[in-house]
Order: sequence, then C-alpha cells, then structure tokens
Amino acid sequence: MSPMDSVMYHLKHLQAGLLALDPKTGLVKAWVGGLDYRFFKYDHVTSVRQVGSTVKPFVYAAAMQYKDIKPCQYFTDMPYTIKPGEAKFELSEEWKPDNSTENFTYNPYNLYHGLLYSKNSITVRLMKELGDVEILRTLLDKIGIEKDKKLLNGQLAVPNAPAVCLGAMDVSLFDMVGAYTTFVNKGVYSKPVIIQRIEDRYGRIIYNGFSPKRVAMDPLTASAISDMLQNNCKRNFAFKFKSKAGGKTGTTNDFVDGWFLGFTPSLVVGVWTGGEERYIRFTNLDDGQGFVTARPLFEKYITALEKKSTQYDPKLSFPTPDSGMKAITNCSHYKVIYPKEERRLRQLADENPDKRDSIMKVLHVN
Repeated sequence: MSPMDSVMYHLKHLQAGLLALDPKTGLVKAWVGGLDYRFFKYDHVTSVRQVGSTVKPFVYAAAMQYKDIKPCQYFTDMPYTIKPGEAKFELSEEWKPDNSTENFTYNPYNLYHGLLYSKNSITVRLMKELGDVEILRTLLDKIGIEKDKKLLNGQLAVPNAPAVCLGAMDVSLFDMVGAYTTFVNKGVYSKPVIIQRIEDRYGRIIYNGFSPKRVAMDPLTASAISDMLQNNCKRNFAFKFKSKAGGKTGTTNDFVDGWFLGFTPSLVVGVWTGGEERYIRFTNLDDGQGFVTARPLFEKYITALEKKSTQYDPKLSFPTPDSGMKAITNCSHYKVIYPKEERRLRQLADENPDKRDSIMKVLHVN
C-alpha cells in the first residue's frame, strides 16, 4: 500500500469511544478512547463533537422546571419558527428546523411521545416556551457542561443560539456522561473522577479522589425525565439484557455523529461513534443514526457485564420516584399509532378527500 492508500484505508474505520461511571461516586469504571491504540491514538472520550438529540432531555427538564410544562402536556408535531426579535433569542434570521425524517404528522404528542420518537418539533416548541437560550445554558452549566467554555477557534462550545436545543454544541463524551448522572441521582450531579486514590509503597494513602456533588435539578423533574428515558427503552425498543435501563440516542446533521447515553441503576454509560474526520459520514438516517451505530455498543457492554462481572448486579432497581411523580405522569407513554403509520394514514387522507374525516379520527387516537 502507498501512504495515501494507507490513510484512505484507516479513515474508513468507524471510530468509537465509551465511558462508564458510577453515578453515586462519580468514579470512572471503564474508559475506551478508541478502537486500537496501536493505530488510532486519538481519545474519543475527551474529544468534542456535536451531541445531537442527547441534549433533548435537558431541554425537557428546563421546560418542566422553569416553565411548569407537564410531561402529559400535548403539543402538535408541526413546523415551529423562531423569528428575529422573538423573545430573547437574538436571531438575525428566521430559524425553522425539520424533523429528522423531514416530515410532520400534525398530531398531538405529549413529552413522553416527543422524547421517545425524538421529535425536533416538540423540542423546538419547548425552546419557544423557554423564550431564552440562557435558561438552557445555565442548566447545562450546572451539570458540568460549561456554558462559557471556548473551542480552539474561539467560539463558544455551547453557543447562545436556539439550535443548542437540537444538539448544535460541541461537548465531550466525558462531560455528557457526567451530565446524565443527574437523572439517576434524582437531580444531583456527580463530576466524573478518574483516580480513586493513590497509595505509597507502604500502603499509606497519599491522595483520595473526590467527586464534587451539587443539586442541579429539581428532584421531581429529574425523576420524571428518568422515567421518560426508561420509557425510551421498553416494548419495541427494549434491550436484550436483564438490567433495568434508560437512555437517549443522538444523531447529528448529515449523520456525522452517532450517540447513545444510557444508564442502569448502578452505571451511566456513554457511547460515541463516527469518522476520524467530520466529513466522513453515512449518507442516510437508516445507517447513520445513533440507534444503529452507538446504541448496540451500550447493549453489548451491559450484556457482557451481566455475564462476566462479579461486581455488577443486574437486579438493582432505580431510586423510588419523587413524591408527586404519579400525578404528573399519569398519561399515555406510547402512542397507539407509531409515526410511520401516522405518515401513511395522513398520505391516505390526502389522496382520498371523501374519507378524510374518518381517517383523521383514527389519527388522533392517543
């Protein structure tokens, strides 16, 4: 192989990073920076990439905590626009994002539905309800994603722009895994710690690692989001392992990055997948989404722990939900009609005007 052949061959490898930590102590349990250090020495745990839909749970949390939005509240799956001069968004031009499928059903979705099917429309609507990106940026700052941190090019890693709600920010896997500890700990953030302790040759402890803790989110809000994320991993989307689990996929523009942030009662695990360079990507959602590229690695990791680790207990349960949880989550978690079926029926209604009313009645069953 020529040097150019070698470079082209190695660039075709799909890269990956994985980080697992104990949400209670913040101690890192597994750190996989790449495929093989002999050939790929770039650490994908500390590198920064756009996070896609893995940020959406924090948008939902901000809307619930600061604007009193309820998990069972319904919003229409339709295009939403943020215009220049609107609220405190400081936009110079109109912003009107699509769903990942580039289709809208115009049907009602509560927050459980919206997060399960990762509807951009519902997230943008919640951002409009917030009326200020700074509310979200401040919440992210509390959970370890520094809002004033700058990239090498001088730009903010978490820009003051509404597109942040859809993951248009550059964050490391290290910071994202730390942020998700908030949902397992009922609102308490645990900063990841790499070194537990250092002993000298006589066994005397000369250093103890410490994970700073802080209350970053209302306990009821954190419990509700945790329940939504567990709901994401049930029924048609259930894992094949025994442990109780929750999580969220993420896919960035043009299918460049695939993410999965998942958790069990005793672990928070993050997986990133993508090309060595950002121009290396998939060409369609079916191949490039985080559900296909990153989520299987989480499932394989937890499955391996259940089979081989004596320190991992798959029978553990999540903390008892905060009081008042039942009252605010007493609604349908799954839609009776899935989005693909919704699109098919809507197309059928458009093609058959005489049957439109009867078809629309079916569409609006929740």
